[in-house]
Amino acid sequence: MKKILLFVFLFIFVLSACVSPTPTKTPKPTDDDDDDAVAEIQPEPEISVFREAQDEKPIRFAHQYSSHPFMVLVKGGFLKACDDYGLICDISAVEGADEAKVVSYVEAMTTENTSGVVMIVHTPSRFVSAQLLVDAEIPLVAPHVVVNPEDVSGLIAWAAPNGVEYSHGAGKALAEEVECAGPVAVSQLHFNELENEVAANFRIGFLEVCPDTELLETVTFGAEADMAKSISVASAVIQAHPDLKAAFATTADGPTVWALAAEENGKEVGEIAITGMDYTRVNLDKIQSGDAFMLIAQPAFEEGYYSVVLLVNHLMGLPVPYENYLPAPQVTLENVDDFYEINDVAEAYSK
Repeated sequence: MKKILLFVFLFIFVLSACVSPTPTKTPKPTDDDDDDAVAEIQPEPEISVFREAQDEKPIRFAHQYSSHPFMVLVKGGFLKACDDYGLICDISAVEGADEAKVVSYVEAMTTENTSGVVMIVHTPSRFVSAQLLVDAEIPLVAPHVVVNPEDVSGLIAWAAPNGVEYSHGAGKALAEEVECAGPVAVSQLHFNELENEVAANFRIGFLEVCPDTELLETVTFGAEADMAKSISVASAVIQAHPDLKAAFATTADGPTVWALAAEENGKEVGEIAITGMDYTRVNLDKIQSGDAFMLIAQPAFEEGYYSVVLLVNHLMGLPVPYENYLPAPQVTLENVDDFYEINDVAEAYSK
């Protein structure tokens, strides 16, 4: 885990030199029964210069799917950074997909005391919400996805993995694992710009190694966290292609969905080489058990953490790069324990 998180924790060493002056000391009240008691000197709590830069206004994180394992990782990174920098922070979370509620939270942030906002900006409705914040002169950093300036004007920065790079690499790795055997399934949650790009570049990477292997038409699961519906879609693919050799999923639930569908259809452990997104604990368990071959570690925890780092730099008046690509390493049985450790930290902060 040290290697994975090194890039975020380096900022602590750089910025921790900027500590506030030695705190003033105030005398402790004397014991009424002892007029000669000597007042003990107690230091006041030290306030970090980072919190001082907030001017007592919290940094806020607005998001959906509060209990989803992926969001627990992002939220854990956000809260860990808040703790490390001694910041005032607040979570505005929705359980489920109530986008209207997220919009109401954002609208409130434009009138509340807010020093900065972290929010995933990935849909046209989020572009509108993001622009509301920017127009209200509230610094906004967007984790997880690349945000084009033409979609939101005035965003401070985004922090996201390179979807082209990691999906292309996943395609090559899976092709080598199955030794060009097919057919191979591809699944998305639904068709959208980000997932379309990931799926397309997976196909490019796979076909570079295995140009003659059959890659099936992409299927969509349709509803985040609706495991029963998603498993039924994956099962239909397995039943239609009983010789299926591999499956690639573009979203967090995908590896577990394919593993459960394979089990329901009588497949042996590891018979279908399953690859997909995210080092959530449930997906790591599938690596540990051998049900999945590999995960792509979209840097969920790191995105939450680094978004706060970027806001802190901005509040301190330091230059902040707009584009921030974060690494998304491959997770296999060899390094799975590192990612369990990240989950441990995230879950502790997200309680």
